[in-house]
Amino acid sequence: MEYRELIKTKDGREMMISIFRPESENNHMIVIGQGAMMEQSLYNNFADFLAGSGYTIISFSYRGLDKPEWLMKKKAEVSIMHWAMQDLDAALLFARHRYPAKELIFLAHGLSGEIAGISAASTYINRMIMISSGLTCSRLRPLRIRILLFLMKRILPVLIFLFGYYPGKKLRYLTDLPAGVIREWSSWCSNENGLFDDFPDNNYCRLRIPVLSISFAGNPFLPEAAIRALLSRYSNANIRWVNLPKTSLKNTGNDENAFFASEEPAEFWNLIRVWLESEASYNGYFNQQEKMLP
Repeated sequence: MEYRELIKTKDGREMMISIFRPESENNHMIVIGQGAMMEQSLYNNFADFLAGSGYTIISFSYRGLDKPEWLMKKKAEVSIMHWAMQDLDAALLFARHRYPAKELIFLAHGLSGEIAGISAASTYINRMIMISSGLTCSRLRPLRIRILLFLMKRILPVLIFLFGYYPGKKLRYLTDLPAGVIREWSSWCSNENGLFDDFPDNNYCRLRIPVLSISFAGNPFLPEAAIRALLSRYSNANIRWVNLPKTSLKNTGNDENAFFASEEPAEFWNLIRVWLESEASYNGYFNQQEKMLP
């Protein structure tokens, strides 16, 4: 059963979260971190599937993605740092305080896996699943993608001046994004080491947890080099990386969307459930007494 609750971030912003409560609960909860180009509703079927297995599921939207009117405000300051240090942080802290006896599992889609370590509350994550997460860095992409990103950087200032935000839906490339988010993302593309040229990886190194990384082979926007570069920052994690072949899932032409958008449980969903229930991935890491609340 899904219900919604209003919480507040540290900077005072109200944020709506969705909670999927199973009929019969186990000792685990999963916080779903949204992909930067996705709507929160994309994860509903997947959340229902996991709730059916006893997991308590919490999902949320980053600011600027949940309320389109944010995009129309030219003075609205929304950045990826806000997403990580305020919105994601609030969701993780809510989960830990509301369900202190449950293991906290973070399912990070896309950019959420890249920024997880920026959130101070990431230290409460006991296990993590990353779907299509890699380092945002142009040098790790194939030549044609690097050219596309180069051209995009040149027209960004004009688009933001005209619209006040990045009009991805009008351009049919990416989606509508706040100006600060697309500027920061563009800056990371130009860095030698992506976001890690601007932000230390200290929290990433502290995550001594089991991690399952799932990606899709043949994706030019997320090549294996970018995935390896990000996973290397989780240097003390116990990582299993599964690079799936191109799928034939229906409902969408995008593998990444199809992973979540299937109307029926897919074999890849079962891959996640099997990993979650595997002693090899759990390995007795979670201990309630070791995870004290602040």
